[in-house]
Amino acid sequence: MKHLIDSLPAKELRDHVWVSPMQCLFNSYPWFPTWKNAYRLISSPLTTWRGAYSDGDFMVHLAGLDEKKKWIAKILRELREAGGD
Repeated sequence: MKHLIDSLPAKELRDHVWVSPMQCLFNSYPWFPTWKNAYRLISSPLTTWRGAYSDGDFMVHLAGLDEKKKWIAKILRELREAGGD
């Protein structure tokens, strides 16, 4: 995708490509209180906040998390409780 975007002519790039200022629009990660997440929030608050999942985001990215099945079950349970099934 990066190569494709980088090789577009300038006019086509302006007409057809938009970069979201919020990472979480397409690729969020679940935020939960851990020392590692607290450090990230303190050291890079804007980047951390922009990537954290909130209701309405397109996708949750579970990269780097252990027990992915547990996280998927938790997220699905929360969606069902909120009426999002």
